[in-house]
Amino acid sequence: MADYGAVPTHDAEEAQQPASQESHSCLVNLKNKILHPRHRKSAIAAWVVVLAITATIVISLHYSFLPDTLDPHHGDDVNAVCRSDRSSFIALMLSIFLGPLGIDRLYLGYVFIGIIKFLTAGLGGILWVVDIVLLVFGDLPDHNGCWLH
Repeated sequence: MADYGAVPTHDAEEAQQPASQESHSCLVNLKNKILHPRHRKSAIAAWVVVLAITATIVISLHYSFLPDTLDPHHGDDVNAVCRSDRSSFIALMLSIFLGPLGIDRLYLGYVFIGIIKFLTAGLGGILWVVDIVLLVFGDLPDHNGCWLH
């Protein structure tokens, strides 16, 4: 019978447990702590912040590397712009609803990126958001470099 207020001692068997079981229990404890309803809202908020930062970086980098010579009178023929037979609206809807599966990139002809998105769930959602932003701004051409109509 244990004395009141006594500190429990560990058995000899518990002391001989391998380190892998201790690290496994540490991972399980961490998983349970993250999935606890109290922490779920903060995890979702952190995810939204990461997605917003990613979208901001992608847009700023995209527009920072645009050439300064976008003037149609700079020597490029305005009518010679390549137009794709693929619809930007269909590509956007595919990206919103089936983007993590890579269907939007497969529709545009980017087979390798579509497979990567399928295998990684849109790189954890980051490439999914990037594609939606690029399609909303009309900056994602098809695989031939032609702009969507």
